[in-house]
Amino acid sequence: TLTFVATVTFNFKLGLVAGLVLYLTTVASHNFFHQRDNFRMYYFDFSLMSSRKWRVSHSMSHHMYTNTIRDLEIIQLEPYLQLLPNKKVWFVRYMSWAYSPIFYGALFFGAWSRDTLEVIQGKDGFSMARILPLLPPFAIYMLTGTSPVRIIVMCLWILLVGSFSFGVVGINAAHHHPDIFHDGDTPR
Repeated sequence: TLTFVATVTFNFKLGLVAGLVLYLTTVASHNFFHQRDNFRMYYFDFSLMSSRKWRVSHSMSHHMYTNTIRDLEIIQLEPYLQLLPNKKVWFVRYMSWAYSPIFYGALFFGAWSRDTLEVIQGKDGFSMARILPLLPPFAIYMLTGTSPVRIIVMCLWILLVGSFSFGVVGINAAHHHPDIFHDGDTPR
């Protein structure tokens, strides 16, 4: 409903709140990847990321090889963000502070682009869950007749806020605090 009201009124403050709700929904739905199939895990797909792919990468890679070179959630970020304790080139060490916010804001869009390209190339099959993020903008258009441009702009804003929040917390705070072990750390 926040997305609906933010889009119809073209209110970017409400869109910001809707983006934060999207981020929280994405994080909450991630907890349902650890259980048998259920509808709650599909809330993740509203973020443009694939619940099916994340279920595999998160459970089979991140939980088995947390913060090691076998953890896909770390390796997929390289060479842009290097979270393992190794010697970094000057640009990554100092400039990542400048470009990481852009990277975080692009996470949802990058995942969607990669997944869409894989479907087009025939490397991955189409899943009905890929339609979920299109339902809110489509419903808003059908119910209100709001300009498609306004709908697209507001939905992109909401996704940007959600992606940025997910990146900041998920990448920095959740698993990569300085006190948490990383592959290459000196044993304590």
